[in-house]
Amino acid sequence: MEKSYKDKLKDLRNQIDLADKALYKALHSRLQVVTKIADLKKEYGILEMSKPRQNEILKKLSSPKKIPNSLISKLYDIIFEYSIKKQESIINTK
Repeated sequence: MEKSYKDKLKDLRNQIDLADKALYKALHSRLQVVTKIADLKKEYGILEMSKPRQNEILKKLSSPKKIPNSLISKLYDIIFEYSIKKQESIINTK
């Protein structure tokens, strides 16, 4: 028997839920590394935030073209902004 619309929709939404969990875990992991980078920069007295590194990340992610560049750019603008603020707050804490 073929699945109903509601069953098919439920299956697809379950797939989205799994993808969201993976995305959340990846973001959490990334933010933990951001904290480690800030600690390292603080230890060595480095205050700069690397715009070339941000550009490098965006270039790598835009290559496959499976996700629109505009979406990648918007998401990473938010991620970079938060990461910079997080690093600055750690570096500037005595």
